[in-house]
Amino acid sequence: MATQIPSYLKNFSAGRVLLLDVTNANRPSRAMAVTAPAQETATRYCGSRGNLFLLTRSAARCALSMITGAPIASFDILSTGDGAPKVVRKAKHGGPNVATNFSISFSYADNRALVGLSREGRLGIDIERNHSGSRMRRRDFDAIRQYYFERPVLGSDKQRSSSLLDIALPQMWVRHEALHKALGLGLEYPAADIDPVSEGIRVTDLLVGNGYVAALATDFVPKEIRIEPAIDILARGGLIATPTVHST
Repeated sequence: MATQIPSYLKNFSAGRVLLLDVTNANRPSRAMAVTAPAQETATRYCGSRGNLFLLTRSAARCALSMITGAPIASFDILSTGDGAPKVVRKAKHGGPNVATNFSISFSYADNRALVGLSREGRLGIDIERNHSGSRMRRRDFDAIRQYYFERPVLGSDKQRSSSLLDIALPQMWVRHEALHKALGLGLEYPAADIDPVSEGIRVTDLLVGNGYVAALATDFVPKEIRIEPAIDILARGGLIATPTVHST
């Protein structure tokens, strides 16, 4: 039986952004659509993170197959080390990979992840747990503060603004990281040296449910931003293990 393709993938034209919402609620099947290097990467992660890595890569390649009609195995996702992975088509007979016009981005937060996909321009996404005192404060507090506020917060000003920063910091961080991913910059690149306007980048806050914050950065104006559960695509592609039901 042919795989039924969701309507939102049948006309996935330039300017549309698909965000696949992936959770660890589903167990990968043995036939996960991942390459050998991806499988090796997953084994280096501990437990649930490795499982989530396999699910995101499989969901992405399954979506690419449904959009293009090409076999899942013809796609590869190459990590570049700068937060901007590349989607390529595998060449036949061992030739060089062929570049595609797809942009892709991944982000992980505990037992949840987002996969961002578009057919136009640059794209970056980030999702984080929304709670004060998170790892964001320890990572890059000063850089984010200086980037999003007109002047450094010092002395009593810092004390008066601490409550605001506790609330705003998670959302500020996901914007910050999504922007870096869209530009292909490592997080060590100084935030103060980035001007989104001159780079042609727009950042959009995403509604992803209570307990999480997320943002999308693109160098184009999205015609549509659609968030869909990855379980739908994984199930249609036969890439998640279905639970066994025992009769009583």
